[in-house]
Amino acid sequence: MARIKAQMPDRFLIQRGDDFFELSWKWLKKDSWLLFVFTAMWTGTWIVKFNSLPQYVAFIGVGVAVGAIYMSTAVILNTSRVRVTLEFVAVKHGPMPSIGNKVIPTSEIEQLYCLEKTEKTDDGKETFSYSVEIIRPDQPEITLLRSLELDEAIFVEQEVEAFLNIEDHPVEHEY
Repeated sequence: MARIKAQMPDRFLIQRGDDFFELSWKWLKKDSWLLFVFTAMWTGTWIVKFNSLPQYVAFIGVGVAVGAIYMSTAVILNTSRVRVTLEFVAVKHGPMPSIGNKVIPTSEIEQLYCLEKTEKTDDGKETFSYSVEIIRPDQPEITLLRSLELDEAIFVEQEVEAFLNIEDHPVEHEY
């Protein structure tokens, strides 16, 4: 059964050429303010309590604060880009370094599909995120992108498959 063509998500930009296309989007979302509030509160708490705590505890707290500041700054500044040519699919996150950058030769791509990840919060609610996975012949599957909304993951899957002339086939654990 053919899937309905996904619409381009609002925060996505697309650039097309004769021999490539590139999707890009900013990491900053409407709910990113929660991360900023947490970072400010955590950092402020550790600055105030730094001298009154055992040294090893203080350094752990400061380490977490530095990591939270880095992540908050990355959310503000970073953009993800997926560039697709007939030779490769490249994922680049920047300008701040981040995990997930990769280049995959198109000869290694057999199929793409979306995978749902479900997590339970402390109050029992479920949250969902989606990834785009790549099936490679005679090699382990790899994740192209993660932490996407459903419409974003489906759009990326469909656009890459269409450009590379990959016929969409159902995958057992596909969302």
